[in-house]
Amino acid sequence: MDFDNILGNSRVKKILRLALQKNRLPNSLLFHGPEGVGKRRLAITLAEAVNCERRRDDACGECPTCLAISGGRFPDVQEIKPSGQVIKVDHVREMRQAAYMRPMVGRKRVFIISEADKMNDESSNTVLKILEEPPLFSHFILVTDNPYLILPTIKSRCQALQFMPVGREEIARALREKGCPEDRASIISLYVRGNLEEALGLNWDEVNSVRREAWDLFLSIIKPDKP
Repeated sequence: MDFDNILGNSRVKKILRLALQKNRLPNSLLFHGPEGVGKRRLAITLAEAVNCERRRDDACGECPTCLAISGGRFPDVQEIKPSGQVIKVDHVREMRQAAYMRPMVGRKRVFIISEADKMNDESSNTVLKILEEPPLFSHFILVTDNPYLILPTIKSRCQALQFMPVGREEIARALREKGCPEDRASIISLYVRGNLEEALGLNWDEVNSVRREAWDLFLSIIKPDKP
């Protein structure tokens, strides 16, 4: 998947594309913003772009490397996730060890830390040590909905890119392309308030039920005879 196939946040995509064109992509990035706006998806696409066999400023989404990364089968791209409620220090230590080893098959190693706000003190301090002297051939992308829960010392060593809610028209268009009727797409796009992932996973009957409840509440306010 290339940048253009990710809805919204054109400013962030433009910054990343320019950095790739000039070969000046920071070693440490912080993707932060509301839930469901494509932060993790863009992080994976960036990992593809860094290693793509055909393009230098984007991912082609078709070469063996891009397909392996999107399928989670590329050895030089790793995603670190919480185990339960925290990101365990053992996983971060494994990342640190791999980060100082040269890429096995790609141009760069890329480490995506999803829900980075769930690092505990020990995990955070281990990440901080890596970011203080990052290897030139490794990139780190921290992804979070809650940047205020991340250590200021970690944030200061990352290029922070803020993601915004996806536009209603873009969400409605994505829903229509998946076969959703236009009137329902319009209602859902308003209901999710910029959360594309939620919009794509919603059940219309549930949305319509909430809509009816909201309408009944409105009527009870404006009509004295409806307590």
